[in-house]
Amino acid sequence: MHHPTVRTSPAALTVHVSGELDHGTGHDPVGVVVGHLVPGVRDVRLDLTGLTRIAPLGLAALLMLHRHTSAVRATVHRDNRPDALDRVLRQTNVLAHLTAPLSGHRTPARAVTVAPRHGGDPETRR
Repeated sequence: MHHPTVRTSPAALTVHVSGELDHGTGHDPVGVVVGHLVPGVRDVRLDLTGLTRIAPLGLAALLMLHRHTSAVRATVHRDNRPDALDRVLRQTNVLAHLTAPLSGHRTPARAVTVAPRHGGDPETRR
């Protein structure tokens, strides 16, 4: 996964995930999203176009991200999910859990771009 890059707007985050989501990189999108969950953010968009592989700890990261966003009543949209991710989500019986909308709220979005780390090597965030 490549190191996350972030772009923001007032009510939503957009996080671009590419490469592998595994034990060495799963914390990257979680950290970026949690770091940008400020009051008013109601939509978090994960653009998964570049996701090439998801390992079990990557799935755990998606579940953790869901927990953090749900706690602040923000909805996570997993855009452009690759078929391989949907297969894993179905096999683990979490597809409906991770794709169900929160009930009772609709607000505008805020943009954030995240490119995960490459190769899982630790990097310092600036």
